[in-house]
Formats: sequence, structure tokens, C-alpha cells
Amino acid sequence: MRVLEEGIVRSVNDGGAEVMMSMGDNSACASCGLCNKSKDVRVMTLDAGGLPELTAGNHVRIEIDLPSPYIAVWLMFAQPLALLVAGIFIGMQLGETLLGPGLKGLASVVCALLLVAANYLVVSWMDRRFFAVRRARAKIVEIIS
Repeated sequence: MRVLEEGIVRSVNDGGAEVMMSMGDNSACASCGLCNKSKDVRVMTLDAGGLPELTAGNHVRIEIDLPSPYIAVWLMFAQPLALLVAGIFIGMQLGETLLGPGLKGLASVVCALLLVAANYLVVSWMDRRFFAVRRARAKIVEIIS
């Protein structure tokens, strides 16, 4: 999801810019967490690569790229449900082959729970390792004036 905002450049440094934006009424602002929020002003430091003519006082358009909520829905709900169902069937087959027909139900429950628990552990590890870097990103796309 992409959000367009406007702001004024306060200062420019090596490949970045500090931009002041007025508080918007955009619903994406509640979940973004990209800028420092105060009562009246949001201030953020942005990547200004590719805009060498940027100077303090410029009115700019900012594009904020938010992560897709569908990835979270898949990782936290759909994938564990699919693994639960797959674990039941895999456990039934393994339980009947290894433990006999009397314990295939227990094997299917244990296998399903192990797969779901492993999924949550992997997602938790991925969140700390990869997704924390990919929260929201912002870049200056246009100098308005």
C-alpha cells in the first residue's frame, strides 16, 4: 500500500533530508509508525536519493510504502491452518505406518501441533530478523515548489 504525503524540507544532509509534515487524517498513519508523532507536527528523516537539487525550504511530495497486511494474514492465520490440516494427514499416515492403526489418531494430533508450533517459531524468528527492517519506507518523489 502506498501513501502520498506532502511536507517541507527542514534540512538536507548526505543522501537524506529531514522533512516536516502536518498531521494528516489518513487511516494509514495509525499503523505506519514511520514518523515521530507529537501533537501538531510530524518530523521524519527520509531517503532523498536521486534528487540532487533538493534544498531546505522545498515543498515536496513523499511516497510512503507500507507493508502488505495480506502477508500478516497469511503468516498468522492461513498458513497455520493449512499446516494443521497437513499435519493431521501426515500424522495419520506416519502413525499407521510406524505406530500401528491404534495410535494413528494420537500421531496425527501430535504432528499437527508440532507443525503449527514450528510455524510460529519460524515466523517469530523471521519477524525479528527480516520484517523489522521492512516496516514502512519513505522517499521523496517530487519537488512541488
